[in-house]
Amino acid sequence: MVRCVHRTTIHLTDAQRDVLDARAGAEGVSWAEFIRRMLDRSLQGEPDRLTADLAAIRDSFGTLGDEEIVVGRDDGP
Repeated sequence: MVRCVHRTTIHLTDAQRDVLDARAGAEGVSWAEFIRRMLDRSLQGEPDRLTADLAAIRDSFGTLGDEEIVVGRDDGP
């Protein structure tokens, strides 16, 4: 499959550029590829991980309401 790409210019803050550099590097891809992936996820309506994680936490409240949970704690010496 041939993928047609178009060059475009965007303006980033220093902080955005630093995060983009770190995250693209962590995935081992170029900035352009990382941005395309992020756009694809966003345009397809995929919720970001934080939003999905917070929703899962919120939805789990009360599910163990009748369970007794004992937690051990060791603060060290």
